[in-house]
Amino acid sequence: MLIFGNATDAVGVMNMRFFGACATGFGVILWTLRGITSPVIQKGVSLGSLVTLGSSFIVGLHGAITGNIHFLGIISVGIDFILSIGFGYFFVTLY
Repeated sequence: MLIFGNATDAVGVMNMRFFGACATGFGVILWTLRGITSPVIQKGVSLGSLVTLGSSFIVGLHGAITGNIHFLGIISVGIDFILSIGFGYFFVTLY
């Protein structure tokens, strides 16, 4: 976590490992669903992704505003924002 400007203890390292495992699982789920053509499933995946990435954006933005993350952490906040906009666009335009 030093790249984000924070030192972590053993609990923080374990939390980051759990977060990495969840992000990897989320990526595998999205990768395996990439060929789905059912609009109902697409809309559900889009909504779930929007909620996940939107909440991650809000938490990251709070960390940036309060100074809990380094300026490099803004990159992950920006990526979450862009992906949230994309999934929100797909959610709105599917029907």
